Amino acid sequence: MNVPLNALGSRHVVTATPELSVLDAARRMAEKDVGCLVVVAGERPVGVVTDRDLVLRAIARGLDPTRAHVQEVMSAPCVTVPDDVDPVEAASLMRAHRVRRLPIVARATSRLVGIVTLDDLVHRFGRASGEVAEVVLSLPADVMGG
Repeated sequence: MNVPLNALGSRHVVTATPELSVLDAARRMAEKDVGCLVVVAGERPVGVVTDRDLVLRAIARGLDPTRAHVQEVMSAPCVTVPDDVDPVEAASLMRAHRVRRLPIVARATSRLVGIVTLDDLVHRFGRASGEVAEVVLSLPADVMGG
């Protein structure tokens, strides 16, 4: 699949610093209508915190959301992909690391430039499968062995 990964993901990434409180992280997710924040140090991703992390690693453990920080509940180290990686490789990384979101970084600088989600890849692979099916269905019967 010759589609650059940065064409599949989103360039709009909602971020947080490691020192952001869990409460403020939850509020930011709600305000921006997202399920995760990429945690950055400068412009480089160091972790990812999801709505699930907030529930299981903060609330369920009884942490005070006004005092607990994102760095205490985020998934780290951060699994990232370079902006020119093939989507199939990105999907393989998601599976290997059991993650649903991959921050996209510039290969030369490791600076955060986007994010790709499992939903992005499923949509693209589904569209590609439909395109292949259309081609196969449009082939003459003699080509199909009929």
